[in-house]
Amino acid sequence: MTATTASQGHIPGPPIPATETVRLDITGMTCASCAARIEKRLNKLDGVEATVNYATEQATVTSALGSVTTEQLVDAVTSIGYQASPVVAHWIATADHAMTPTPSSESVKDADAQRHVD
Repeated sequence: MTATTASQGHIPGPPIPATETVRLDITGMTCASCAARIEKRLNKLDGVEATVNYATEQATVTSALGSVTTEQLVDAVTSIGYQASPVVAHWIATADHAMTPTPSSESVKDADAQRHVD
């Protein structure tokens, strides 16, 4: 791989800011309009790009590193009448010593409960 300089036709741009992504579990939604309302509220926060999925009951929020706290995101959702909590990823070590995410304990409980209902 070779570096390209400005004299070779590449014009360096501004540095790309570091971002972070937070997932929130959302409760209280009854329809897709609820998801749209939450998404609109989250996107009003400076530097935030959010999508809300009604089917999974989750919001995915990307922001510039350090620009918004998880507490601010939760507060934005609760301010319009819904409940939100951060999704906590649990990590386990695999045989090759890599860290692998596992579902949260709540997700496992929900899946177990669903199996017993079916």
